[in-house]
Amino acid sequence: MNQAIRFHETGGADVLRLEHVEVGEPGPGQARVRHSLIAV
Repeated sequence: MNQAIRFHETGGADVLRLEHVEVGEPGPGQARVRHSLIAV
């Protein structure tokens, strides 16, 4: 399962939440890209 940092309201860093997300199957004309590390 993948993780995402999401926010559901405006505010500072205190509104950010780490959530587990399901990734669906790609549709026609789409591709799934595997990543091991992403940083901002």
